[in-house]
Amino acid sequence: MVKKKTTTLDSIEASKTYACTFFSQRNNDAAPSFCVFAASAGDVLEWSDIERLGPGVQGVQRRENIAKRRQISKFFENEANTIPTAIVIALDQSKVSADENQLTIPITSGPKKPGLVIDGQHRLLGISDFDKNVKVPVVAIMNATDTEKAFQFLVINNKGSKVSQNHIKALALTFKPKDLSQRLKAAKIALDSERLGHVEIINGAGSPFANRVDFPTTKGKLKKIVPEAFERSLQYIESLNLPKLDDHDVQRDFFVAIWKAIVAAWGDAAFSDNCKLTEKVGIICMSRFVVDRLAAMADLDELDLDLSDFAEVASQVTKLLKRQTIEFWNAKWKGSGYDTALGHTKVLEALVRISRNIKDGREWEADVDIV
Repeated sequence: MVKKKTTTLDSIEASKTYACTFFSQRNNDAAPSFCVFAASAGDVLEWSDIERLGPGVQGVQRRENIAKRRQISKFFENEANTIPTAIVIALDQSKVSADENQLTIPITSGPKKPGLVIDGQHRLLGISDFDKNVKVPVVAIMNATDTEKAFQFLVINNKGSKVSQNHIKALALTFKPKDLSQRLKAAKIALDSERLGHVEIINGAGSPFANRVDFPTTKGKLKKIVPEAFERSLQYIESLNLPKLDDHDVQRDFFVAIWKAIVAAWGDAAFSDNCKLTEKVGIICMSRFVVDRLAAMADLDELDLDLSDFAEVASQVTKLLKRQTIEFWNAKWKGSGYDTALGHTKVLEALVRISRNIKDGREWEADVDIV
């Protein structure tokens, strides 16, 4: 049964009214009731807070991931793309006015808004960045205690089942495979969890490696880099369990951000015929060298680098490159066999030595054993 709640809306600047449906899943007073309605993303942000875990913060929401927020906004640039998943909000029932099929929410100037986002912060923020007038489905928890809010957050984020890869592939066969694949690629979503799908996206528009991956389907004469170079690099990033990089799509975009900065600094020289930087050994070793240093920056309280802020990541990569040189990758290396575990170790040691040499004002090749 719907629980009616009528409240006089005082001391407010404005209010928003929505047609809605109330219902309860349990027939007892201990369980919360729900209200389902549609509202623009901008509206929801006007009357809802997003509180995050962190120093001095008591809310239930996780820290914002800038990369995920941007992915949502980018996703909506395709006019065919939509997200039907609801935003879950806890509403302070003492601050709203409700009847059988209508809900009025005040927009207050005070420090605490009537709503609190329980799930969907990145969807909400990303959609609002794209166009705050885009509507989102909302499920409001009407009479939740602080404990209930935390409980709902934990349940939603730990008990939800991911769609199996077999199910996804079955859908791809049921519908037009080419159309579905193209749409997923445009949205920068890999069809499955295999890294090869992410390499295909790295080979596409907006990447410094566009049309440079040695796939049979790659058009043009630029292709030269074997897919394994990217697969191994993405695998290394995932293995580090870096903060805010727990999603395969975000890990891929983090990798692309690093290499955009490298290519911006060294230009076409990075892709010259004899340059080892964009061979397998170069991609793997340079990626690992840079990622290790960015990870160290993220761990230092003094720097507290946000690895999901790709603009800041690129800025830090540019600074790191001031102690590196493209000449190393164009130089003749002693012997061969560097595309091995031992070879990779030697290249990484060389990169560390070059960084120290340039910092100390020495010639970059001093004591670099492999040149």
